[in-house]
Amino acid sequence: MTNRRQLASLLGGPASLAEMTLLAAFGAFPIGGLLLLVRSGVKNWDGPMTPKSALGDGPARRLRVQIAGGAAGQCLTSPDPKKAARTPPNERPEPDSRLSPALRLSSPEGSRDLFIDRCLDPQALAGALEGRAGWLYWAPTAEKPSDWSVAALLVLDDDRYVCGLTPPGSDAGLPQGEPAEPPGQGARPLRAVGPYALWQPAVNGPGMYGSGLGFLAVCLIVAGVGHDGGPLFGMCFATVVLGPLVGLLLVQRRRTLYLRRLARGSGETREDVPA
Repeated sequence: MTNRRQLASLLGGPASLAEMTLLAAFGAFPIGGLLLLVRSGVKNWDGPMTPKSALGDGPARRLRVQIAGGAAGQCLTSPDPKKAARTPPNERPEPDSRLSPALRLSSPEGSRDLFIDRCLDPQALAGALEGRAGWLYWAPTAEKPSDWSVAALLVLDDDRYVCGLTPPGSDAGLPQGEPAEPPGQGARPLRAVGPYALWQPAVNGPGMYGSGLGFLAVCLIVAGVGHDGGPLFGMCFATVVLGPLVGLLLVQRRRTLYLRRLARGSGETREDVPA
């Protein structure tokens, strides 16, 4: 948004065609990304959330549950199609395994885990919903092994929902509940549980510091620090590039350690949790 005279004072002379093209590309990239996200969200919108829209048209099951706490464990999902295509026909493809947070759900028949998004803190979410009851819906498929997680939807009694994954577990002794009936015409619309508390100081701190240093370095470069190409400019440029990247890597590492401790404290054995 800077005019040509201010831009020339920052660059030490008139901006070349290549520099103007680069500035235009930097401005178009975030705007284009925003438009693509908005277009994708509008395209994927298929009306209010219901068990049918979340699980599909196949036969589903439901179980009366109560939120008992936060947990973590290994979530097995279907492998990537490219990975599955490389598997010999007579062998079972290896599932994708990831340490994921989960809500521990209790029922008279036993307990189940609802694996949720990795960026969420299961203890904080379980603390906000502790003691609330509802129905857990999932749709087992005959093509997948019983320990591979499938899409699931937790619908609380106050018409709020949480999306996630849960293993059908028919061979593992998990409670199977009852066949789910499709919602009637007068079913009330559901709304998502939220707003989610995504900030975890012990986990997200490095990301904030890395992004803050990168932003400070950008401000120094814009202010004209090191435009003679000296070592100060190189340090600022390296901070802009590496600061957020290193922060994200540290956040990923801290989140894995947090989930690993949570998994060991919620019943997983040491062998179940990867080092």
